[in-house]
Amino acid sequence: MSGAETRRGAWRDDLRGRSLWTRLALGCGALLLVAVGCVGGIGYALYWKGARVLDRSWKELRFTTERLRTVESTRALYRGNPRLSEIYPTEKEFMKKAEGWRPKLGRVPDEPPPLLSVLRDRQLLEVHENRSDGHETVRMKYVFPNGAVLELESDQGRLTNLLME
Repeated sequence: MSGAETRRGAWRDDLRGRSLWTRLALGCGALLLVAVGCVGGIGYALYWKGARVLDRSWKELRFTTERLRTVESTRALYRGNPRLSEIYPTEKEFMKKAEGWRPKLGRVPDEPPPLLSVLRDRQLLEVHENRSDGHETVRMKYVFPNGAVLELESDQGRLTNLLME
């Protein structure tokens, strides 16, 4: 008999000497540990996925708001995102809208707020990411400290909708 078989046999003999309730409690304890580990692992994975989505979305939000600050960069933003023409048919129309948005634009901090604070207070920032059929669509709504609301939507990293209230 090998050493491993001897250890397994000793373990079985040890359990045989215990009452049914003790064996049942040990089994339930082991099952509980496995369940808690699974739930913790899933929670950990979801938290880090959310943090990655928030970081990517925050960069896009900062990039877009910075591009709206000057006439030339706003023009470049419109030209670089052709699907904006579905909402703003002409560059002139987009530029007129953006001119009205400029005074409302507040400063977007360099770093995003912590994920848990975003989840608790959905008034500041809402981010919805959808991945299907090879497309990644992100919708964001950000409230500046002055109360202005910037909404943007992108598909594959290209703006498809931009609105400021």
